[in-house]
Amino acid sequence: MKRLYQVGTISSLILGLFDSDKTLGDIKNKGNFNFIKGRSDEKRPKPYKKFTETVHKLENLVELRGVEAIMAGVYFPEYLRKINAPGFHFHFIGHDALLGGHLYDCCSEKLKIEICMIDKLELDLLTDVGKYHEIDMAQCNKKDISVVESEVREE
Repeated sequence: MKRLYQVGTISSLILGLFDSDKTLGDIKNKGNFNFIKGRSDEKRPKPYKKFTETVHKLENLVELRGVEAIMAGVYFPEYLRKINAPGFHFHFIGHDALLGGHLYDCCSEKLKIEICMIDKLELDLLTDVGKYHEIDMAQCNKKDISVVESEVREE
């Protein structure tokens, strides 16, 4: 019987390869996926609203079967929560680069996993771009992140 790897199992396997749970890392998984469930978003109209207010209105849910793709992601440890949401965040892109987006779930029998452990993080705030100084950076919270990362739509 072949073993099927889903996104939760893949995340656990990858985390087990890290030196510790404090490691920052980039992940690339290339393979044939039995199933991919994801979100592909449309361009946001101006004036920009909070992402949590528009994400489920402008997204296109996609379910792909039997597709060759790349699953790319990043892992941010808990202690960097002020910079980015902790944990794994994955996207996918089809081998032909015509479809991609945020990954909710996947299933694969065989993957080639590449990991890049990051030991240096350079942060460029881009303070001269747009309305940077008007943005309330404290407005993003755990509930907002959960809404954006969830495939569940509130009507």
